[in-house]
Amino acid sequence: MAAVLIGYKIILGQDANGEDIRLLGAEILNGTIVMILITCTISSFATQKAAIVIAKSDLLKSTDSNTLIIDNTLIGLAKESTIGCLMQLAMSSVDKKKNNELYGLHIITAEKESPETINRAQKLVDSAHKFAASADFKFHPVIRYDLNISSGIINTVKEKNIRHFYIGLHDKSSLMDTFFGNLTRDLLSKNDSAIYIYKSTQPLFIEWYQRITQVAINTGNHMKIFANLATIDYLNKLRHKKSSIEFSQFDDFEDFLVIARDVIKDTMLIVGLARKTGISFQPSMDKIGNYLKKYFNDSNFLLVYPHNFGKTNEINIYENTIEHNNNYKSIKNNINAKFE
Repeated sequence: MAAVLIGYKIILGQDANGEDIRLLGAEILNGTIVMILITCTISSFATQKAAIVIAKSDLLKSTDSNTLIIDNTLIGLAKESTIGCLMQLAMSSVDKKKNNELYGLHIITAEKESPETINRAQKLVDSAHKFAASADFKFHPVIRYDLNISSGIINTVKEKNIRHFYIGLHDKSSLMDTFFGNLTRDLLSKNDSAIYIYKSTQPLFIEWYQRITQVAINTGNHMKIFANLATIDYLNKLRHKKSSIEFSQFDDFEDFLVIARDVIKDTMLIVGLARKTGISFQPSMDKIGNYLKKYFNDSNFLLVYPHNFGKTNEINIYENTIEHNNNYKSIKNNINAKFE
């Protein structure tokens, strides 16, 4: 517009009628004004449309990024004796094409902090790192200082967006201690990630590229699934052509010991459980710990608590005390009955 105005003001002479002959005439000036009006109007709408497209593109990229982060896997590094089996299970369960990164966590509590515990933590991390490197996984060690182990794990799960957490079965330290322990109960009640509690008597020998449902496909082994008829019907629809899976009706965890005859040597028992707040929870699931301890102590077994899609409920802080009192009363009554 400025250039046109300058050209309009430059007078080259006059015509026969005495009118000024300009470098750029009135027609060009008016045409420029109309062009500016049209282009400004169109450009505003075009910019708005392009901005929406860019915003949607950024949202999709953000969603894809978050999907990868949510699928992160964390392994609890508590003891040297369990690191190998936990790392092997975790690595065998991950699809490396989607995410080949693993996190390893060791918690140092305030009362146990010392040069010895720090050195021990570093050794555990180094050992886990070697396992990950051998299978070409990226390993992210996390040595965390926290008030207690439970809060350290829960906070790490939130910070790293962990969806799958692998932990070894704890050792009972006293008669009052439960099969799963207070730590596992805290993790189940206060975080939503999938928890895999693993007790191994034999090492895994074949890599699994996907989660539990892909075991039969990837290992070439036979899998027998015990479930109710509705679940069996649903799983049959999702069945992979290459899988070798057999289904058997199983409706109630009260009949859990029926499965014992199918758990032979070299068999791995996988039990899908539910949190007490989950819709799949059955009260008889509370007995699974005792069954495993008594009848499956020499077997490989894996306990899976699936990802909790709802918010976990707050658990009354007195629950542990109540359960301990009940355990104490039960033990006391058994002792009294024995000596009467």
